[in-house]
Amino acid sequence: MLYNALPNRLFYWIVTRRESMIISRYLVREVLQTLLAVTFVLLLIFISQQLVHLLDYVASGKIGANAMLHVIATMIPHLLIILLPLSLFLAVLLTYGRMYSDNELWIIHGGGYSIWRLAKLTGILSAGVAVVVLILSLWINPYIEAERQQALASGSIDNMLDALMPGQFKDISNDGSNRVIYVEKISRDHHRARNIFLAEQKPPKADAPASWMVLAADSGYQQADPATGNTFVVAEHGYRYDGIPGKANYEIIQFGQYRVRVPDMPTSLLAHLTSAIPSRILLQHYHEAAQAAELQMRLSWPLITICLALFAVPLSWVRPRRSRYFMLLPGILVFVIYLNLLFLAQKMVQQQTVSIGIGLWWVHVLALLLPIGLIFWRMRQI
Repeated sequence: MLYNALPNRLFYWIVTRRESMIISRYLVREVLQTLLAVTFVLLLIFISQQLVHLLDYVASGKIGANAMLHVIATMIPHLLIILLPLSLFLAVLLTYGRMYSDNELWIIHGGGYSIWRLAKLTGILSAGVAVVVLILSLWINPYIEAERQQALASGSIDNMLDALMPGQFKDISNDGSNRVIYVEKISRDHHRARNIFLAEQKPPKADAPASWMVLAADSGYQQADPATGNTFVVAEHGYRYDGIPGKANYEIIQFGQYRVRVPDMPTSLLAHLTSAIPSRILLQHYHEAAQAAELQMRLSWPLITICLALFAVPLSWVRPRRSRYFMLLPGILVFVIYLNLLFLAQKMVQQQTVSIGIGLWWVHVLALLLPIGLIFWRMRQI
């Protein structure tokens, strides 16, 4: 009864507006469902791949088993920064491609819901995902990246026996000395080892060649000095041999207990990892090429999310009854080219062949103009 009292144009606008909202909610729901499914599958694939590498590191003694789960957990935010733009791109491509193939979107376009309105809806949806990517890229990932690198650097320090494989030699060289350790057996709790062998080549001096220290013990365990924080391997019931190979003047020392300091793993890598530097520090040093390139790359991931989602709108356009996967290969090719151009631009900024002002932004401008041009071209074809 109320609708009969309204002017025809207002009545038509209300009905059209209501139908448009219903269609928009339906499209957003379909895209989000596909986005969650694609993100979960891709995340599972990438984590499984990284797990293989980490198991190889554990087997070779590069990191301890206790650090592996922590490293995997800290990988997830970094992976999501890359996977969310790709997942949204594939979700839009697959969802709209299916709806075009099943004639759903053709009927929706025929009812007045244009490709341009579809692009606007996709842009709003991608902006919401881009906010999540921005938070991950600017604040969460740099902090977690520093934690991850610290875990990798210290994974074999917390308990060196975690990083040793029974029956295998392990190189623990550092600070100019060559050190090799070997244990025959390790207890289940990784607190004690049996039949320990340690060889250390000391740096040569001006008046003497390099000497060797060889230690053999029946058992041993790791111990941390509470005063200094240094880590020691405590060997029990064994012998220590000191001397120069080929010469008879060497020393033999029998001991009941002997402590050998475990060398600190190099942590200077963190100082050179720009991915672990907080964004506010990068902003303060924006005049430096390396810092500017890193900050622009962090800001690029949200832009990638929006540009790729808009690119998927014209790429998903297929004729009725044609395969929904028809444009999947060209879409992945677009993603690969886009990322490679960004990494190339980042390298050019780091090498100062391109000014910081131009930086990576020209890639995003190109990636934004191309889908807009394709959208207008598709509009003329309908």
